[in-house]
Amino acid sequence: MPSDPLVWAKNQFDTVPDFIWEKKLPTLDEQRDRYGHWVYQDREVLREKHKNDRLAYEKEKDHLRKITGERFFESLELSVRHTTALASDSPAFERMWHFWGNFFAISEKDFLASFSTGVYQREIIRPNMVNTFEDLVYAVTTSWCMLHHLDNAENIGPNSKEGVRENSDNDKRKVGLNENHARELLELHTLSPEANYTQEDVVEMAKVMTGWRHVWSQKKLEAGPVKFQPEYHEQGPYKILGKVYDIKDFNTVNQGKELKIVIKDLANHPSTRKHIAKKLCQHFVCDEPTDEMIASYRKSMGEE
Repeated sequence: MPSDPLVWAKNQFDTVPDFIWEKKLPTLDEQRDRYGHWVYQDREVLREKHKNDRLAYEKEKDHLRKITGERFFESLELSVRHTTALASDSPAFERMWHFWGNFFAISEKDFLASFSTGVYQREIIRPNMVNTFEDLVYAVTTSWCMLHHLDNAENIGPNSKEGVRENSDNDKRKVGLNENHARELLELHTLSPEANYTQEDVVEMAKVMTGWRHVWSQKKLEAGPVKFQPEYHEQGPYKILGKVYDIKDFNTVNQGKELKIVIKDLANHPSTRKHIAKKLCQHFVCDEPTDEMIASYRKSMGEE
């Protein structure tokens, strides 16, 4: 046992430890390519090719599973995570990585677990654990996995260039704000409902987040890289938790930076500190932590 366990544990967060894994691991870009191939072939090719023959469709789809690794990568990522946890010289870091992976959880939606969740935890969450919490929140919020999980590609500013164009076409369904991502950012990833934010705050947050989406293509569908696209962005000013964010001087190149500015305030809000402290206590100590326990965690985060 180390002579000073607390110092020993804290020192593990100076750098990101290597994985205990001999083989090359797939990257986020590689996994998006595999996912793109999977969804395109299934959605655009096989369903049309075998629309009248269910057995032939299922047989060819099983082959597609094999060549894309659809039933392989979830088990691989679990094996990497468990092997590293058992063999690492930085067990406190590994244990905290499991906490953040659970905190910024991704659902089973659209084969995310099959292709994307593990690499999202490896390439988005893990490297940012040695940075500030606001860095971590921003990286997670703008990641392909979280944007897809929470439908932010469907979050389109109704007064944006693209929103006006699409809504002027009477043959298309109307587009507008999608609050999913904004609501989870406020409710789960930062403030929590104890901050008493309102529905209007959620709507304004959704406006800030418009334009953050994957690049769509006919061959990769929704598996393209993340890019801020100003033609979908709802212009401010925005008012969140009583504070006005008026970035009217931003030109086209600088649009999208509003999100980072707002996240900085959310990440450092007292309600966020309390929310994170309580979650840490529940994860590491007990289900119903006392105020004293929570206060101790808040103090460790630099809050008096």
